[in-house]
Amino acid sequence: MSMMKRYSALIKRELVEHRRSVLYAAPIMAIVLFVLMLAGGIWNGIFQVNSQNFSAQALVAIIQKGGAPALSLFHQGWMFGMYALFHGVAGIVMFSYSLSCLFDERKDRSTLFWRSLPVRDWETVAAKSFTLLVVIPLVYMLTLMLLQVLLIALLTVLCWFQRLDASDLIFSVMPFGRIQLWQLASQLLTSLWVMPVFAWCLFCSSYAKQRPFLFATLVPGALVAMLAVLNLKNLIGTFNGTGPAGLVSQQVFYRALSVVRPDLGVNLNLKDGVQGGLEFGPLFNQLMSMPMLIGLIVGFGLLGATAYVRRYREDAAA
Repeated sequence: MSMMKRYSALIKRELVEHRRSVLYAAPIMAIVLFVLMLAGGIWNGIFQVNSQNFSAQALVAIIQKGGAPALSLFHQGWMFGMYALFHGVAGIVMFSYSLSCLFDERKDRSTLFWRSLPVRDWETVAAKSFTLLVVIPLVYMLTLMLLQVLLIALLTVLCWFQRLDASDLIFSVMPFGRIQLWQLASQLLTSLWVMPVFAWCLFCSSYAKQRPFLFATLVPGALVAMLAVLNLKNLIGTFNGTGPAGLVSQQVFYRALSVVRPDLGVNLNLKDGVQGGLEFGPLFNQLMSMPMLIGLIVGFGLLGATAYVRRYREDAAA
């Protein structure tokens, strides 16, 4: 069997074993949200031409007050809100997956079965890393994009029932393609940014004898506390990002927080007639920054250590 076929089989195995959180959770969440939006539209008078308690009327009020730029920011705002929700849920799933995928293999002894096959340890770790950093974010982002298309269609129907021009209120002012590209780029960039955090979680999953979550959090916390004690004169630096303890805290916990809190290139404000929005500049600057490069080097080093530990670490307590 060629390496690509083995790699593809390993990724399919991950999708089958973790199908509930990776493949099913996002569509279920999207269906629930769409049903709630549809029920809200019907409840607020989808068939009432003169209803004042309907979101389409809110669009008219926004465009009358701030013009097309304000309406464009309104659409970017609700779409970013949906993105933030899916981004946060995907981050929680990624944390759960990274802390359990290797630990569960050791706990149920399935590692012994996979070692009987012509599959190397580094290939297994690489497949799990690819699933974690690429497949899971893509599944959630593609589901989000489909949900946004359905919500725009729903909003178009609502405008039609209200006898309003959907072209002026939605399509001519919504940079749909730009928003979709920003969402995908932001999610994949976040995966690169937090790669060392997830690489550490995978290492803990392959090394910890029990409770990898505690191992993954207590070790960095103890390191920050030790550095803070050794540098009491700059204790405040632990909280504002200066000094050894502050730098470690910022690079570890701030990156981990980025998994569930998107904050790159978001400027949803309309001030002095200048339109903001979802910008690509901060994303590009983050991608080309030195902390990103250092984080990737540390991440690949931890993944190598994970593959090495997996070869010899077989015991895991229930």
